[in-house]
Amino acid sequence: MQLFYTNDDELNDLKNIYDNINVYIVVFDKQYNFLFGNTRINKEFKNPNHNINVFHNFLSYCQIDKEYSNIEELFKLIYEDKIKSIAFIGIFHNLYYKPSLSLIKDKYLVLSFIRFNKDEEIKLLNNKLTTNVLIDKLIDNYPLPIFYKDKYGIYINCNDKFVEFFDKENKSEIIGKTVYDFETSNELASIYEQRDSNFLKMGENNINHIETYEFVYSFEKSSGTAYIYKSLFLNDENEIQGLVGVVVDTTQQKKLEKKLKLNNFELSLALQKDHLTKIQNKLSFDLKIVEKINYYKRYKDKGSFILMILDIDHFKIINDTYGHKIGDEILKIITKKISLLIRQTDMFFRIGGDEFALIIDGISLENSKLLAIKLLNTIQNNKITLIDNKNITLSIGIAEFNNQLNLSIEENVKKIFEITDNALYKAKNNGRNQYQLVKKYK
Repeated sequence: MQLFYTNDDELNDLKNIYDNINVYIVVFDKQYNFLFGNTRINKEFKNPNHNINVFHNFLSYCQIDKEYSNIEELFKLIYEDKIKSIAFIGIFHNLYYKPSLSLIKDKYLVLSFIRFNKDEEIKLLNNKLTTNVLIDKLIDNYPLPIFYKDKYGIYINCNDKFVEFFDKENKSEIIGKTVYDFETSNELASIYEQRDSNFLKMGENNINHIETYEFVYSFEKSSGTAYIYKSLFLNDENEIQGLVGVVVDTTQQKKLEKKLKLNNFELSLALQKDHLTKIQNKLSFDLKIVEKINYYKRYKDKGSFILMILDIDHFKIINDTYGHKIGDEILKIITKKISLLIRQTDMFFRIGGDEFALIIDGISLENSKLLAIKLLNTIQNNKITLIDNKNITLSIGIAEFNNQLNLSIEENVKKIFEITDNALYKAKNNGRNQYQLVKKYK
């Protein structure tokens, strides 16, 4: 705790004494200027406004039977034991305290706060509250956890679902307590308490105000996420008495959403995979080429991508002669061999019966020739032969995406596919087992 008169050894001695006392203690000079608070009070009194009139600020956290504009009068009443109890708002989690005032060495006013014992505290609480049997029965039958608090953050009542939510045995473990009694982290409890305090202040301007937010809970037997919905409740004079809250546990819903999201993702991947060759299919190709065109249209300085379309030569004759079972085996063999020649970053698709496509980043049009030659040679030299001793071969069309064309996404997709497909058919018409490359298209 920072002292404001650090050169005063006597004051430092007092602080050392009071720091070892387990009650809340605040020390003022005789002009009611705040000097220091002991360790216990500083753990919970956040950011006090240290100025000449700090005691005014300090009292703003107290609920007293009447307002005292004259601080001297207030100190006199506390000193004479005429103010029996003080309830702290927004800072202290224990509700009722008995204030006492002492004058030390005719220089220091020592204000201390001692908590009432439980019986006296509950008695004070019960004197302030009125219960409605009908309402109590209604909330007990409500299917969601519900509670209501007074404006000091004390639970007035709740239903059995709320008791169950907090992993408690009965209502007596909740009624008369605050969030600090349930939340192991004082920082979190302080946040929740501040939310309630802000909500009540907003209600002074709008009594119909409703607040909702999501929070994470963790108790001994359960943990998860939940939404809380809060509204105000009033007395017959339309004065705010506290707040009502309903808790909607979203833990199972979150788990289900996560599971569904994962299932949807897995299903999406499955729908984009070719069932025979296990590489990506035409649906995936349509999605990826749009993604690539979008990227290279936006970031023209990143270069471009290469599209290759590959077709097995005379595949229809193979199917007609040897049957679809042999044809399927050839498709799987060729897919495996091509997959071994390309990089992990290259995207390989089966887009038709015997037609494949490659989308390749980070390669020039000239270097794409080298890859095409490697693909052609590998398939031919591996001698995937049929009964007539003819080797299986490929034809390949190649084009580089032109990111300078002022076309829509759909037009760009259609354009590059047509250009590459035309190059493929040119390779077939020129004798097959070769590639044809489009250097530039408009």
